[in-house]
Amino acid sequence: SFSLMMYAHYTLFLTDSARQAMINWWLSTALGRRAAGGRGLLMPGLGLSALLGYGGIIALIGIARDGVNYKAVMDVFHLVSPYASFFIWLAWAAFAMMLFLRFVARSKYQAGDCAYFYRPAPAVLLVLPMICLLNGFAPYVGLKTHNAYAMFSNLRTEAGVNNHLFLPTSLRVVDYQDDVVVVITSNHPNIKPSNPGERMTWFDFRRRLMKSPKDVAITYQRGSEPVKTLDMQSIREDPSLAPPPWIARVTLNYKLVPPDDGPCLCRH
Repeated sequence: SFSLMMYAHYTLFLTDSARQAMINWWLSTALGRRAAGGRGLLMPGLGLSALLGYGGIIALIGIARDGVNYKAVMDVFHLVSPYASFFIWLAWAAFAMMLFLRFVARSKYQAGDCAYFYRPAPAVLLVLPMICLLNGFAPYVGLKTHNAYAMFSNLRTEAGVNNHLFLPTSLRVVDYQDDVVVVITSNHPNIKPSNPGERMTWFDFRRRLMKSPKDVAITYQRGSEPVKTLDMQSIREDPSLAPPPWIARVTLNYKLVPPDDGPCLCRH
């Protein structure tokens, strides 16, 4: 998925003649002519039909097995739900592609005017590349290191280390990346013992503690503090273990901090 996003960015550097050749080819196809003529609902319609058909099949399987039983239907749904996200993505991709192709076919570009092809007509749409730019800056200001462009590139911004060529540490606005934890032992399903030299941000540690089993037991060391052991009671009573604010939890995501002398491995 990351590579696909980067390939989309590469299209910004195509020559006008290359873009014109692509558009000419698209307009020469039957589907391209349909899109240009405003009859471009075929692919979204197929995607929606696939979603409805998928839901119908799930319901029929449940009814055939156990009659009209809500629990039975949900059991079958959970059994095949790993495929649900694929169908949803497929429908969205078809819809988005059709919108893009209709835009291409109806733009000034088909008349050979490439100068304004990537310039949005409403100025408010400029907020989209601005969001893209801010996402790229996120690791260097301390906001997040996962779902960021440089998350597995061996650029280091965590635990007091910064190896960027020219962006200084002084850009930091928060210190979440420098507050790190080594997990020594853990029976928590979402908090694994740290590999040698690896650490976890305190921010992410607290977020993962939100959904802890009743018999949770975690031994950890935060920075240079003494080693501590957590159980459910200490998690409830220690204010420093309170989860981050909701808006921070849903927008900030930190990868595991790799060893200072090791590679930044791709882990999700």
